[in-house]
Amino acid sequence: MPNEFPSCFSKLFRISKDKIEKLKQRITITRARARRTPAPLANSTTQLVSAVNCRQRLGLGSKTGSVTYFGNVAQYAMTALSTSELQVVDVADETLPLCLIKVSSIISASQSVDQISSDSVAELCSLVNRTEDLKSIFPEWDLFSSRDLTVTSWNGLDIYNLDFGEALGKPKHIRPPYVEADGVGMIMPRAQWTRCDGKQESGVEVIVMLRRDDLAVMSEDDIWVNFIN
Repeated sequence: MPNEFPSCFSKLFRISKDKIEKLKQRITITRARARRTPAPLANSTTQLVSAVNCRQRLGLGSKTGSVTYFGNVAQYAMTALSTSELQVVDVADETLPLCLIKVSSIISASQSVDQISSDSVAELCSLVNRTEDLKSIFPEWDLFSSRDLTVTSWNGLDIYNLDFGEALGKPKHIRPPYVEADGVGMIMPRAQWTRCDGKQESGVEVIVMLRRDDLAVMSEDDIWVNFIN
């Protein structure tokens, strides 16, 4: 644990449904971090950690027999790439599609049944049961060095259609509590919003948590601005 933590902040971005979220977050966040002086990511490796819903892999689905199962069944998948492989110059850079394809392939492989299966979930549960001091189990990725990115997705949760009755109705906006972190992306449930021209648009809302200086650079990044506009 470091003695001091940098000032961090979070910001909401809206992305239309034809844009790919995780890949762009990873590239643009890495670009923003790499531009800091002195550059913290020179000749280093960045890791993307994403939560995987293991219900289907355990045969749980929404119900187990006749009893509804409400428990959280998630495990983390981790990928690693050198920062040099993510240094796309600009929106017109011809290496951007190839970079996205490579990152997408690596992410898919990390989340495959070969990597995360019922056996791997059982092994993790066994490890926890056999460990006397649970504090000794710590994430393998770096939480504090402005190098890695953790992504969790609520995109598949149909929360906007939940009806809380006549008094409350359905949710208008869904947000997590405010949290300061360096390197977290939260993909909110699919939503609809009104654009400046009055037209309705559907897509996802992404909350990005970073160091304040990195988030300021990312908000002005050409590639990121092109994705969210």
